[in-house]
Amino acid sequence: MHQSLGFRDPDRPNHVCLLKKSLYGLKQAPRAWYKRFANYVRTLGFSYSISDHSLFIYRRGTSMAYLLLYVDDIILTASSDELPKSIISLLSSEFSMKDLGHLSYFLGINVTHHAGGLFLSKPREEHMHALKRILRYIQGTMDLGFHLYPSSTSTLLSYTDADWGGCLDTRRSTSGYCVFLGDNLISWSAKQQPTLS
Repeated sequence: MHQSLGFRDPDRPNHVCLLKKSLYGLKQAPRAWYKRFANYVRTLGFSYSISDHSLFIYRRGTSMAYLLLYVDDIILTASSDELPKSIISLLSSEFSMKDLGHLSYFLGINVTHHAGGLFLSKPREEHMHALKRILRYIQGTMDLGFHLYPSSTSTLLSYTDADWGGCLDTRRSTSGYCVFLGDNLISWSAKQQPTLS
């Protein structure tokens, strides 16, 4: 390592800059960038989504904004026209960034704007299979649903249970829960646990 041209110190020719943080090209750079970005947007009132840590959500009263970060590309949408402008202004004061306007291309998907909304193109065969599966599910369950009835109580009651190694093949347990508001079932789940304990 040597001093850069134009920044050479004649009194200390063997001195170089000490690298204290990750820079571009190092393995730690993406993590350091994400950590710095996430810490800053949290100071603005964003919280990250539990299901996807690259999705940040802002909620204040009736104002909402969603910010999706992919490497160094950002998609921002909000409930009002003023909110994204103020967020972009705050982000620009902290990071060197450029506003490219309306979304037109992201992760291989072309986006076209029209009066009724957005049109995403570039579907693939697996997308068609997923769409057919969703349509078959909707067609087969159109007459299903559940009713909510007036109840004499308004207490929230939850039940949970798990078997112990119920699956003979994987020896994994199945756990489930159901939540009642009064006499009405409002939430439920049953799934096989991902690990064996």
